[in-house]
Amino acid sequence: MALTVNDGDSDVLDRLERLARELRDLHRELERVRLERRMSPTIVLFLVVALGAALATGSVDAQTSGRVVAPFTVVDKNGRDIFKVVDQNGRATITAGHVVIGTGASGGGFLVVQRSNGNDALSLGELKGSFGFRVLDVTGNTELPTVGEAPKVGGGAVVAHDGSGKIRMLMSGHGELHVVDAAGLARVAITSVGALSIHNAKGATVARLADGGGAGQFQLANSGTAIVEAGLLDSGVGVVRALPAGPPGTLIMGTIKK
Repeated sequence: MALTVNDGDSDVLDRLERLARELRDLHRELERVRLERRMSPTIVLFLVVALGAALATGSVDAQTSGRVVAPFTVVDKNGRDIFKVVDQNGRATITAGHVVIGTGASGGGFLVVQRSNGNDALSLGELKGSFGFRVLDVTGNTELPTVGEAPKVGGGAVVAHDGSGKIRMLMSGHGELHVVDAAGLARVAITSVGALSIHNAKGATVARLADGGGAGQFQLANSGTAIVEAGLLDSGVGVVRALPAGPPGTLIMGTIKK
C-alpha cells in the first residue's frame, strides 16, 4: 500500500503512520476471522469507519492525489465482496454485506438494512420530502410501521399499515389517534382535548364521549343527528335526553341532595 505525503507538516506524517498501523492490525484481524470462515459485523463496521476516516481526511494516497478514488471493492481471498464504495452522480454509496449507507438524490443521508434474500427490511432516510424510519415486509415493497415527520401538518407521526400497505392506524404529534378500516375510513378517533368519537361506514359520527367542561358528556347519533345525550347541567344535576326534544322525547333528570 503506497502512502504519499502532500503536506510537509509532521502532524500529517503522524496520522499516516497511525493509519498504516491500524490498517495492518485490521488486516491481521480479518485474516484471523477468515480462518474461522465467518465475518463479524463489528469488524466490517470498523473497516468501513477506518476507510471512511481515511477518505475524509485525505491522508491515504493511492494515486498521488491524497485520495482513494471510487468506485472500489474490497474482497476476501476467495474473491467475494466484503464491501464496496461507488459513486452515483457524485453521491457516495457504501455497501457492506446486507447494509447500505450513503447519500440520496435529495442530498440527505440514508441507511438500509436488507434481509438475507436481498430485499430491504429497514430504511432510515428521506422519502417524499420527509425523513423517517420504515419497516418493510418480506418483499421489500410494502411499508408496515412508519415513524417520521408530518411536514404538511407539522410534528411527527406513527403509522401502521396492514399486509397490503393500507393505513390502519395513525397517531400524530398533535395528540390524535385514528383507527382506520380496510376501506380507508377513520372509524375511531381520539383527540388531545379529551374526546373519543366512533364513526359509521359512511364517516358520520354515531357515538361520542368527551369532556363536557369538567364533567363527562355522552352522545349517540344517527348519521350525525343526536338521538340520545347524557351529561351534567350547570346546576350540578345529571341529565339524559332522548331526542328530538318534546313529545315523544324523554327527559330524565337527577335530583339535588339537600
